[in-house]
Amino acid sequence: MVEELYAGEPSAFITARNARAREAKTGGDPDLAERIRALRKPTAAAAVVNWLARAHPEALDELAALGERLRKAHAELDGAELRVLTRQRHELVARTLRLGPSLSDPVARDVEATLEAVVANPDAAEAAAEGNLTAALQPDAGDHWLTAATVKLPKRPKLKLVPKPVEKAPKKPRAEDPAAKQERERRRREAEELGKTRDKAHAELTRARRKADRAAEAAAALRERLAEAEKAKAEAGRAFDAAQAVYDAAQAAVDAH
Repeated sequence: MVEELYAGEPSAFITARNARAREAKTGGDPDLAERIRALRKPTAAAAVVNWLARAHPEALDELAALGERLRKAHAELDGAELRVLTRQRHELVARTLRLGPSLSDPVARDVEATLEAVVANPDAAEAAAEGNLTAALQPDAGDHWLTAATVKLPKRPKLKLVPKPVEKAPKKPRAEDPAAKQERERRRREAEELGKTRDKAHAELTRARRKADRAAEAAAALRERLAEAEKAKAEAGRAFDAAQAVYDAAQAAVDAH
């Protein structure tokens, strides 16, 4: 049932979910009904990745396999192989993006981030392959080496014998220029403010998304109630017409006598 809901059209998700929940409740399983009703509508980016998981599972498998090769090359400090695989990652992510429909820039960025997470993290690859995502995925901070534009590896030092250096008196640290110190402090405060602004914007975005989901659910419920009311109105009209016909016939019989 979950797979059926997430395989459907995102615009019809809430209506279909609520219908399944009512079926479960009517069937005598209120716990299942509550679990179904708690399912979240997928974001636009998540819906695209869910579609890829069903329409082009080989593309996600190829991304996951590339991630395994990248991790192996990184563990072996194979710089040449990492450079080759990094180029392949760019090409494969771009090719996978082109498999889907035309996307707005924000949605395309979220889909691309999810594909990068598939490369970077086996758990993300498994979650995406299930096709039931509700939101875009992000690569973990610890996996930045898998998504960096270039890869640099530390050079191994060569062993050589050198004479023991003559110990010198430690140099006194040079006093920092006051203007440079003031500028560095200003940049630090500016970075903190930008970070706070970003975190606030993210929190507001999350609240707005939740509010939009609730509004969409309420609208779907109102549409269902309106449809039921229209149906009841039509049935009442038909019943009235039938009763009117019976009444008219009885009145005609009375008038005839």
